[in-house]
Amino acid sequence: MVLFWLRKIISSFILLLNHIHRLFIGIDSSGFKTTNASQYYTDKVKIRKKYLKLSVSADMLFQLICIIIIRRAPTKHDIIDFPPLVIKASEILPISVTVADKGYDSEDNHVLVREYVHALSIIPPRYQSVSLWRTYGI
Repeated sequence: MVLFWLRKIISSFILLLNHIHRLFIGIDSSGFKTTNASQYYTDKVKIRKKYLKLSVSADMLFQLICIIIIRRAPTKHDIIDFPPLVIKASEILPISVTVADKGYDSEDNHVLVREYVHALSIIPPRYQSVSLWRTYGI
């Protein structure tokens, strides 16, 4: 419930700035420990490690946070949070460019940005050593 109101406040703040017409978004995530115990203690006592995962979509030109997603459990990949971040940001304002690191590289993410949002996606390939004939997509 708190996250819902936080998203509403952030999106209304972006809409109040009349000089932003299209978003140039960058997407990234980071993990945080929820305990203050040392790494040595958690390894010796076999405490299950608990993390918070924060994923953020922010406008790169005006340095404004657009959308945040907070998860309690760590996910296998950052790709899970990519579609909601892009879709919810495009509901605030149209997106012109989406930039992300290679952890978000998948053909589905490129197609989402190109076909659904009608924007340019700049995501470097995850495996640069793969020869060109083994890749697919546009």
